[in-house]
Amino acid sequence: MFRVAIALCAVLALVTSGSGAPIPKARPAWDRFFPTEVGTKWVYDTVFDEVSEEVVESERSGGELRWTVRRVSSLSTSEWSYVASRDGVFERPAHGEEGERRLLRFPLIEGEPWDFEPFTRSEKSGRPTVRATSGKWAEVQTPVGAYTAVAVSTAATTRWYAPGVGLVMVENEGGRKQLLKSFSHSKSDTK
Repeated sequence: MFRVAIALCAVLALVTSGSGAPIPKARPAWDRFFPTEVGTKWVYDTVFDEVSEEVVESERSGGELRWTVRRVSSLSTSEWSYVASRDGVFERPAHGEEGERRLLRFPLIEGEPWDFEPFTRSEKSGRPTVRATSGKWAEVQTPVGAYTAVAVSTAATTRWYAPGVGLVMVENEGGRKQLLKSFSHSKSDTK
């Protein structure tokens, strides 16, 4: 009987283990997709530079999460504002430019498109609308490790977002990549 139980467990383990990244059974909650605690840090390797980002402000207000990220590279330092709500996650430049970019649209439905206008320094720039589309969930390899992430594609770029981490990879036309090199939650983050 004991041998039969062990053999059954081994067969069950083989049958339930699959190749590739597991697809999440439920969509991630809109307020848990990006870590928003002050002090959370990301470092990315890009083709030309290393870019670090850190949450410097965060608040929950009126059914939304709002946070500010300081982005530092060897060329510049800038701040970006983010808002997460039941509709999605939006990125806004904190200073200088106007507009917002919807990074994610909730609920995440494969093939579901949405439009946004590129950031501009003036309302009447004449820049075309950009169409983004939610893609498939897949395992994405980075120097930090593997993440199950959803692809969001535009005509020129595919961005991969992992629940609880945020952006883990960007691939541009021509195969240039930005990869997550390190990630750390704030010490006070209890998510």
